[in-house]
Amino acid sequence: MVIDSVCRVLACGASILGFATFRCKKLNCPHTKRICFSCKCRFCNTCGAKRTKQWIETQQNILPQVDYQHITFTMPAELWPLFRDNRHLLGELSRRAANSLLKAARKKGITPGIFTALHTFGRGLNWNTHVHVSVTRGGLSEDHSQWKSLYFAAKSIMPQW
Repeated sequence: MVIDSVCRVLACGASILGFATFRCKKLNCPHTKRICFSCKCRFCNTCGAKRTKQWIETQQNILPQVDYQHITFTMPAELWPLFRDNRHLLGELSRRAANSLLKAARKKGITPGIFTALHTFGRGLNWNTHVHVSVTRGGLSEDHSQWKSLYFAAKSIMPQW
């Protein structure tokens, strides 16, 4: 049976998507348990949350165990149509945001860790181009021999952005 994605999400955890039946191992025991299949859609509240949690756990095992600072780099609303109509330019936004932070950190002789997430829509599902950046609250010294603390102040970063 072919079910479109919306119906699939609505049917998540219902028997229409299929199920597995588990039986008790005891001889002649009548107990069974039916587990309905999930939709496995990232937009589903249940399945999407589970996949997000798994992704976060994986990242936490990869990333250094240090404090992070979250910074959102937003584009003026007047520029949104430019990026909507020229999507090839979107790749530059993460690079520019990271370079703003790297430039400020290098002035202090520090190399921080940075990762970015480009978003093209806001909460209201309107086109809203912005970059979320997570940056370590410190970094390695130039000779990589020690960890130095660092905090990025919006007033010093945003003019570069």
